[in-house]
Amino acid sequence: MKWITARRRHPLAGYVVVILALALFGVGYAALAPTPDQAQAQTLAADAPSPEDVDVAEGRQIFDQTCATCHNYDGSGMVAEDGSVQGPDLREVGPAAIDFQVSTGRMPSSNPDVQMPRKPMAMSDEDLANLIAYYDAQIRDGQSGADVPYDVPDLAPRRADFSVNRADFDSEEEYEEAVEEAEAEYESALREFEAEYEDYIAGARTPRWA
Repeated sequence: MKWITARRRHPLAGYVVVILALALFGVGYAALAPTPDQAQAQTLAADAPSPEDVDVAEGRQIFDQTCATCHNYDGSGMVAEDGSVQGPDLREVGPAAIDFQVSTGRMPSSNPDVQMPRKPMAMSDEDLANLIAYYDAQIRDGQSGADVPYDVPDLAPRRADFSVNRADFDSEEEYEEAVEEAEAEYESALREFEAEYEDYIAGARTPRWA
């Protein structure tokens, strides 16, 4: 312990402690912060368009201008003169595939023969919502393909979030009652999450403009 005391007496010791604390904070935040995909999943429900927010007619214009050249105006795909597929049939891929390809910037593509890398989206979120609304209403073959998973369940509840502190209570009896209540709240939240997740997996969620 003497070497610690000696170092603390150094004029720069205070700065070293602050720097170490900031470094530890940064590492902790990086470990706990959600990944971009997790963050996007957690905010999808809040960003989901309502039926009043989408414009199918606008979506058709976007499709005709950005998609029809390769995928045909009815989404049935295009074949080049040499017999090669210029653009695949979109009628059975589902809204989720359209959302993925456009939101990741892979579509629209200038080279249909190559899988495009991820890049910034070429249109606004509003344009994408309109495009998917039009696809779902006019091009999609029935219920083929997967719907856009807007209602992705949030992260599962953690038992630690329902913990209680013994120091906050005057008696052991009050503390034990609080522990039981916290445990019941945790179990209830966990059951609710599991039910939502099962619905999500089963495909019970549908686009909010459907």
